[in-house]
Amino acid sequence: MNSKTILLRYLRLALIDIRHEAQEIKSSKIYALSDLFHNLPSALDQNEVNYDTLLSGLKESAKSSKAVQEWLENNTPSTYEHDC
Repeated sequence: MNSKTILLRYLRLALIDIRHEAQEIKSSKIYALSDLFHNLPSALDQNEVNYDTLLSGLKESAKSSKAVQEWLENNTPSTYEHDC
């Protein structure tokens, strides 16, 4: 296992732990954010990564939570241009 894979694994596991803790304290926004992002590190560790597809899927999944959708909108750089 290389350093990149180990770092991405740490990130994935941290997000899973954050999701669990968010559920314990009943923080729906933090739960939804960590649930949305916890699979992203595994996807980024693939040999052939299509970042546009990952981003589109992330945005589509975010639609299930208004708070997460707003978080994505507020944290998307205004200079980002995507021609889907």
